[in-house]
Amino acid sequence: MLVPLGLLALVSAVFGMMMAVASDLPSLENRREFINAKNTVLLDDNGQTLGVLANSQNRYLVTSQQIARS
Repeated sequence: MLVPLGLLALVSAVFGMMMAVASDLPSLENRREFINAKNTVLLDDNGQTLGVLANSQNRYLVTSQQIARS
């Protein structure tokens, strides 16, 4: 009687840990866009490069219509 309950507790604990880890994973709905994403180049008013953002963290995918013209 004790062994089946222990086994059930172990399986439940493993399942709970897997669900906790899975909830922290990013959604896959934009996966293709992030794979095809290129580095972001920051330019000044004269077109000179200020910097390059090469990391995909904190990246927001926007269309050219969503970028303000100055």
